[in-house]
Amino acid sequence: MSGVRRVSGLCVALDRDDVDTDQILPADHMKGLSRHGLGAHLFARLRLDSTGLPDPAFMLNRHCAEPPAILLVGGNFGCGSSREHAVWALIDQGIGCLIGTSFGTIFTNNCRKNGLVAARVTAADRSALREAVGKDGCRLAVNLERCEIEMDGAPFCRFAISEIDRKMLLAGGDEIDRTLAHLPAIEQYERGAL
Repeated sequence: MSGVRRVSGLCVALDRDDVDTDQILPADHMKGLSRHGLGAHLFARLRLDSTGLPDPAFMLNRHCAEPPAILLVGGNFGCGSSREHAVWALIDQGIGCLIGTSFGTIFTNNCRKNGLVAARVTAADRSALREAVGKDGCRLAVNLERCEIEMDGAPFCRFAISEIDRKMLLAGGDEIDRTLAHLPAIEQYERGAL
């Protein structure tokens, strides 16, 4: 996995709290082990109206020409089961960053492991971002090096992310890479030198 320094592009809003991983990717679309093609089923139950046709009011159905790179979400996004497929579906849809007030813990770990930035903002900053995003979305940049969200090339607000998650996303590594970085100390310990 390559490192992530900046995610930029269209940002749209999903105005719902407590969106669980089954809403992100319903279980009936998890029949294989491949990560590819899952984006077509992202928010499958939310995207369709009562007749089974795409609901034009749903934000992802309005943005077919340019898929969003950033999704502004409500609180407790990604709660529920530890379904890594949900993160795969977001990435397969082209989403590289989520901005919200809170995320499910296991979901956040799955985001980091797959290179998806989960940026936490205050409720006030989320409200300001929501106003800026409006109905049709707006262009944002999420700078992981400075932990800033930028609009029109200028800082808009800061976001929080654990330092471990930030460093692993920047480096493009995982827990094994983090452990291997301490290999000389581990070998010293095993030899009884520590």
